[in-house]
Amino acid sequence: MESKNSKTTKLQCSSFQGPIGNITPYDIIALDQIYTDIRSGKYKRQIELMRAETDPKKQAAMKRALDYFTPSVICTARNSQSITAYTGVLCIDLDGKDNPTLTPEKMRVLVMNDPLLHAWIIFKSPLNKGIKILLLYDAEACTVEDYSHAVMQYMADACHLRADKACSDPTRACFVSYDPEAYMSTPGLPCAVDVNIWQPRYNSFQGKPEMIPAAKPMKYVPPNNSVNSEAAVVTEDNGVVTAELLAHAQAVSERIKIDIAPNYDDFLRLGLSLATLGEAGLPIFKHCCSFYSGEQSRDLDKYFTDCMIHKRGDVKIGSFFELCHLSKIDISMPKDDAKDEVEVATELENLPTFPAWVLDERPPLLKKIISNADSLSEKSMLLMMGTMMAQCFDWVSLMPAYA
Repeated sequence: MESKNSKTTKLQCSSFQGPIGNITPYDIIALDQIYTDIRSGKYKRQIELMRAETDPKKQAAMKRALDYFTPSVICTARNSQSITAYTGVLCIDLDGKDNPTLTPEKMRVLVMNDPLLHAWIIFKSPLNKGIKILLLYDAEACTVEDYSHAVMQYMADACHLRADKACSDPTRACFVSYDPEAYMSTPGLPCAVDVNIWQPRYNSFQGKPEMIPAAKPMKYVPPNNSVNSEAAVVTEDNGVVTAELLAHAQAVSERIKIDIAPNYDDFLRLGLSLATLGEAGLPIFKHCCSFYSGEQSRDLDKYFTDCMIHKRGDVKIGSFFELCHLSKIDISMPKDDAKDEVEVATELENLPTFPAWVLDERPPLLKKIISNADSLSEKSMLLMMGTMMAQCFDWVSLMPAYA
């Protein structure tokens, strides 16, 4: 394993002539030249003959005869004792046997659309059953092993892709291939997966999707439920989410017009946070996910159900409001119209009123007007308004109609 202070030679690596048993490199070659050779067809005839071979044993022998390179290192021999420099490049191998439901094309789409991976080069494997992904990273900040493990766990959780664990070997051989649609990112951005977050997770889950221990599903209780007729609640082990808080979350969600969870960490927090609202949180979750700019590869209903079943004690509904706040979304409490109506009614009750006998001895028209009120204060208010209106009309001409 390399030292964090190892000298790094960027974007070049050792190249080997086949077969795979030859461990002595014949040259140091630029990785973008390897990309050009794979795309242009330098190995086209050799690769197509191998792919067309129907005998598995013969096909395996043809693969072992291919030229290869060591993307992560420059070395005098292909072993850990002969490494002379680290290239700052990782090779992640996604094979069909580990991802049986995905084609190489689908794998490519998932990788290219991920906001953190920043794949530098992608090409199909020699047997056309998977893809090879070259990522840039800081070889002076962490080891090939640690960073490849971090990327493997991230890809398992965020993309549901299983990588070959052997990729963590710095001297791992990568065979040449033929792919006229090979991809290379010209900006050459380094991978943004945080090794401090994802490498410890790899130690726990070994490149498998993270499985949060099962817990009792949260249960949403509608407002008309006999358990609590005044509030919709979500039962939790530690506290209660009230109807007021649910209404607050729904009101804030209506203000969301951008992606508030652009990376997987935030996406996971969003799901777990809104899951504390039970099924009532699903429409909010889907609304938030509708602003994701990439290809949505997840079943959102299933993902949200998993979040309700597998909860984390450290993620509450407050995480949803935090994500909104960080995205400049107004998270203030919505105006409570019902409360305002109560306040107005209270103020009205405090106004002076007419005696009841005054109300009873009014002309028929005014009696008709004040009959729409219930309380003495409301009738007094309507009486004053009606009297003011009467000044604008010929009162005598109106009286016969209500006699």
